[in-house]
Amino acid sequence: MNELSEPTIVIARRRRAGTRWRKHILQPLRDYRWTVLVVLAVTALLLGWYGFWVHKAEADSLFLSRGGFSWRKAPGLQLKGYSWLDTFYLGLQLFTLESSVVINGDVALPLQVARILAPAVTGATAALALLAVLSDQFQLFRLGFVKNHVVICGLGAKGWLFARRFKEHGARVVVIEHDTGNPMLEQCRELGIFVLQGSATDSEILSKAQISKAQLLISVCSDDGINAEVAAKVRELASNRDNRFLDCYVHIVDPRLCDLLKEREIAAGRKNGFMLHFFNVYDSGVRGLLGEHPPAGNQHLGQRHAPPHMLVIGLGPLGENLVVHAARQWNDCEAGQRGECLSVTVVDQEAEMKVAVLSERYPKLRSACQLTALQMSIHSPEFEKAQFLAANDGPDITSVYVCLDADASSLSAALAVFQQMRDQSVPVALCVARDASLATLVREINSSLGDYKNLSAFDLLERTCQLDLLLGGTNETLARLIHEDYASNQQKSGASPKTNPSMVTWEELPESMKVSNRAQAAHIGEKLATVGCALRPLTDWGARAFDFEPREIELMARLEHHRWVEERQREGWRFDPEPKDIARKTSPHLVDWEGLPEEVREYDRNTVRALSAFLARAGYQIYRRK
Repeated sequence: MNELSEPTIVIARRRRAGTRWRKHILQPLRDYRWTVLVVLAVTALLLGWYGFWVHKAEADSLFLSRGGFSWRKAPGLQLKGYSWLDTFYLGLQLFTLESSVVINGDVALPLQVARILAPAVTGATAALALLAVLSDQFQLFRLGFVKNHVVICGLGAKGWLFARRFKEHGARVVVIEHDTGNPMLEQCRELGIFVLQGSATDSEILSKAQISKAQLLISVCSDDGINAEVAAKVRELASNRDNRFLDCYVHIVDPRLCDLLKEREIAAGRKNGFMLHFFNVYDSGVRGLLGEHPPAGNQHLGQRHAPPHMLVIGLGPLGENLVVHAARQWNDCEAGQRGECLSVTVVDQEAEMKVAVLSERYPKLRSACQLTALQMSIHSPEFEKAQFLAANDGPDITSVYVCLDADASSLSAALAVFQQMRDQSVPVALCVARDASLATLVREINSSLGDYKNLSAFDLLERTCQLDLLLGGTNETLARLIHEDYASNQQKSGASPKTNPSMVTWEELPESMKVSNRAQAAHIGEKLATVGCALRPLTDWGARAFDFEPREIELMARLEHHRWVEERQREGWRFDPEPKDIARKTSPHLVDWEGLPEEVREYDRNTVRALSAFLARAGYQIYRRK
């Protein structure tokens, strides 16, 4: 299940009214609860002292009138000889209900208010203190009634963004964080987010988070090893779920580990309602970065006389993904197919080693682009002189990307390069990975100072920690491509949206059809496994074609048809020799493989033959297991 279910969305709408009540009424009271109690306590003490003093002063039973009220000494209240300190002490005794004075008859209004308000303050203070002590137990009690919720492991910058956005969409959110001093824990509590303190790799903590009833789990801890361990623990616990779907999204920074786990993700598919998804915000972020800031910069295609020249400062996780994605896009475009090379200059303290490793990991990288490694620190005099910006032996730089791990250093480097290239109108993109305030600062500078229009900031986490991007995942990408291929093939055969209602965009597609496409995508790994094949991320960009043997094509086509028949029957479809009728849920193809017309069987075979090209579009390649 790659998005919040319809019942969850309906419930979410109903909760928004409660969210407004908490925000505008309950939240201010919660924020200032101790201040309010102190004010009420002081008020009760002063009223009590004043009330007792009034009775002392009226020992002669005279009438005292003040402010429109009349206060009279109570006959049974003996306060003769009491000092002001004695009456003050009597006021303090009101908070514990242990006053040594017996009151009979009429009581002055200030004293009447004080002897009700003081115990109330005492009770409220005790209740709040008790609640603070028992809050964890109370929260665990409430968690027992939560279901279809989102569990987020790790409350760093990514975890906080996901928690906040899911809460804004009305979902119930449970956060697991091991750092008890994390300042965002209190912010989560203020938003009504459940907080569990402990390690997300602890099975007991995961059980307390009600994994058996959860709909989504997102692990964005700071360490890849911890995230991978969380995934293993959740898979184990998910076996106890009762006909519930659980999607587990795990963040992995290391490209090799992420590629390996994605390969296992596709091969495993969905089992017992559980499915793993692995994602990398750096991988997702560079797609948006290249879309907004293309390598050609401000040059239009018709103005270019040479391939673009990218300058990448910093070859960390973000810079590495940027170079690879840019090279892959160039390799697939018309100029790349003609053999022209994209120029890429990399500035990094370990540029030579990192470029060499990158070239080994992606064999086609060197043929797709002209890589130049400049090994230097951004704090060195060599960088300040910026002589490398004058490309004497190659095309002029068309775009600059600053992708350093430290955001403050990125801003400093971006400003230095921008000043050197201001006259050339070369766009400089500052990639902010953590500190969103720096991105805001750059945007404010850009809007107020016209000379800085070519300096822009790309807020990585704000742009990538989006729910639709997260919930998409690998399976969702494949499902969308399956639908696109289907619509394209139907159009070639002469069909139209009028004759085939399924020929619409993915956003317009009914949810039942989306679920069908997701199920087909999840089944790809299972079909490949039956013929001794599997999937892995596409590193060899030339590996577009994979030739299956005729018997393998036949076997996988049969498996796909069998899967399709079972799916349709579960949804209430039935056989009818007449043409397909979506409204009546009837189809003439709900028969065994042998009973299918040859043209339908050939359609399934062609789908298998085109599988390698289809998967390459999604960034995967088929390989044969040894």
